[in-house]
Amino acid sequence: MSERSRDYLDPALAMDLLAALLSSGIGLASGLQHIGTRFPQARELSEVGLRLHHGFSWQQAWEPVAGITEYQTLAEHLYFPFTAAVPSATVIRGAASSLRRHRQRAAEKRAAELGIKLVVPMGVCLLPSFICLGVMPLVVTLFPDVMNL
Repeated sequence: MSERSRDYLDPALAMDLLAALLSSGIGLASGLQHIGTRFPQARELSEVGLRLHHGFSWQQAWEPVAGITEYQTLAEHLYFPFTAAVPSATVIRGAASSLRRHRQRAAEKRAAELGIKLVVPMGVCLLPSFICLGVMPLVVTLFPDVMNL
């Protein structure tokens, strides 16, 4: 199966799963390994977790998935919790919520743009029918009265 046609685990879902694992006491590297082994769509994350566990730098650990957009998004959102001394589960849950809100806004924007793009074709299709069914009968009805003046 090609890289483009394959489905990957949604980054927001992966962050939620990782936050749950972190809340239960599992580390970030082990959490990525668990997610990668349990979900066929995320098998690459297992290798990333293994690389982090073996001491690879953040950039080196994510090199195997460098061409996959979903995992690049995940790597960007997980970098801060990985490097900072903060409660990671809370930060990761917030990042997942933020990602979902961003997607929602983007979808709403695309829907609004679609409405604008549909105005011209709808007008081109509806204007002739309005003229034929609304204006022409009125003109035909009034034409004899106007000619008799």
